[in-house]
Amino acid sequence: MSDTTGMNPGPHDLDALMKDLEGADDGPGDPFAESEVAPPAVRVATEIVRNAIDENAEEIHLEPGEHDVRVRYRTGGVLRTVRSLPKSMRASLTARLKIIANLDIAERRRPQNGRVTVLHKNAQASFVLETLPTPLGEKLFFRRIEDPWTIPALGEVDFSAEMLARYRTLLEAPNGLILHAGPSQGGRDRILRAAMRDLPAQDRNLITVEEPVLGQLPGVTRTEVCTAGGFGLSAAIHAAIRQRPEALMIGEIRDREKAEQALDAALGGTLVLAGLNVPTAAAAVQRLRDMGLDSYLVADALRGVCAHHALRRTCRACEARGCAKCHGTGGRGTLYVHELLTVDRAVAERIRAEANESALLATAREAGFVSLHEDAAAKVQAGETSEREVRRVLGPRETP
Repeated sequence: MSDTTGMNPGPHDLDALMKDLEGADDGPGDPFAESEVAPPAVRVATEIVRNAIDENAEEIHLEPGEHDVRVRYRTGGVLRTVRSLPKSMRASLTARLKIIANLDIAERRRPQNGRVTVLHKNAQASFVLETLPTPLGEKLFFRRIEDPWTIPALGEVDFSAEMLARYRTLLEAPNGLILHAGPSQGGRDRILRAAMRDLPAQDRNLITVEEPVLGQLPGVTRTEVCTAGGFGLSAAIHAAIRQRPEALMIGEIRDREKAEQALDAALGGTLVLAGLNVPTAAAAVQRLRDMGLDSYLVADALRGVCAHHALRRTCRACEARGCAKCHGTGGRGTLYVHELLTVDRAVAERIRAEANESALLATAREAGFVSLHEDAAAKVQAGETSEREVRRVLGPRETP
């Protein structure tokens, strides 16, 4: 995969960009050599990004079809079609958006990814652009990333007061492993960074290993994985550990090798915060076993597992009935739900004994464990979201 995430050409002023490009004399090899198509493509590219920012969309999808190009936004976790473009615009529109993201427009057979920052209404918005070759052309996927000032504090990500206090107690540990479970689009990555922001950096060596680096964390050393450049995730983790950090964040553990690196660092005196792509806290413990890690080492290293999912907040303008402000979805904005499995002595013993998920949770409940569904139910009761939204994201609640 071509990786250009470290090559950000700087912010583009959308309005100025459109004017400059439309007035330019496109030479040979320019993606808009077909002059009758180029100006509309430039305008449409600008409109797509501008409208996505105005609607606070998390993602933009441009999907080539047999007869058209479908444009969809994901807002509040839900994908919806916003427009359909003629097939004749596909090549020039794709080229224009790839140019803005500093990608190779001649490369159409391999995926690429890049980063673009745009200026709109006197504010910056940043996106990662990823391409995916298909028989009908390249699919483009824009993912909105945190602006430098939007990595939240832990108190801003919808933890209950009790759960927040318990999580901050975990962060006070001098070493050990704290896992963050859930899909990356469910808030896991954002909350990992919020946790690193919460750690005191004045007298500590704090390092993150990310793919890619997003936002800014003052006082934290951040390194970016670049597989194409020979600096893969395993090499990045190894290099970070050699820097002797007090705390290390790993964006995602994907296999046994990375899991063993995280475990070794945690047992060796580092506080390790890491992401794991599983839906629940108990499933994270099982995933480490499935990777082949010894249960007794997991029990010794693991301090806790926090799982996160993102729901749509109830639209205050229409009380979930659907209106123009929420684009008829009934939801506006993001609400996070959590569960926190604290590994105390009793839970550690269950992990050593390789207890199943149900037995593990039964023991955790004795110490006050609150599940994702229970946290969501409290937020439904408070009017922050709806039961329908909870079912959409979490599925039906299972009987204990």
